[in-house]
Amino acid sequence: MSTIGPITAEYIPLYLRIGELSPAERDTADLLVAHEEALRDFARAEVDGDPARSLEPITALAQYGLSHSGRPPRALAGRIGLMPS
Repeated sequence: MSTIGPITAEYIPLYLRIGELSPAERDTADLLVAHEEALRDFARAEVDGDPARSLEPITALAQYGLSHSGRPPRALAGRIGLMPS
């Protein structure tokens, strides 16, 4: 679990850049960022010994769905209080 954070830290900037370079792909890129953030927050909670909370970011992402426009990471963070990056 401790290796997930550094891996997501590599991918989040890449997906953000895709959204910046291609506005047509922004919603998809934002969802990929949200996915990486959810994985990161899940792993942090597990490593911190908080399994009761670890699935919250994954569940929130699943409930978020593919049809939303906007920036999922911020929307999700505000909705369930995800851990800061």
